[in-house]
Amino acid sequence: MKCVGIILISLMLVASYDAATVTCRSDPTTDEDQQAVDDGDTFTLTCDLTNTGNNNNDHVESCSWNHYEPLNEDRGNTYVPDIECAYALSGQSSNCPSDTRITGTVNTGSCSIQVSNSKPEDTGVWEAKISTVRLITQNISL
Repeated sequence: MKCVGIILISLMLVASYDAATVTCRSDPTTDEDQQAVDDGDTFTLTCDLTNTGNNNNDHVESCSWNHYEPLNEDRGNTYVPDIECAYALSGQSSNCPSDTRITGTVNTGSCSIQVSNSKPEDTGVWEAKISTVRLITQNISL
């Protein structure tokens, strides 16, 4: 029985620049024909950073993921999300204390979470907030 629909990712890009773009996807893919995963299945949400134009060199530093269960989506900005996870590239703590079913991965080009043992409460909007850093290389001759 298919009970878990994924309405993929409301995305907020934080601390980035005009030349970088972010695209997000789910696995399995959710679209008009396939909008659900079976109870107990695993799904992955991924946001990829693409550098465009002007030889920019941005990379993902960290990301956080928030999710409200469907009955709580319209409670306003002061309501705490049902799931809050934070992951970093290196040197920072990475965890999801609100839900041990979720694991996260960050690399310089993307941020993703994997949710195992899906349940009906996983439906709805997942929000990704991605922090980026622009790497600048400058040669100095002495």
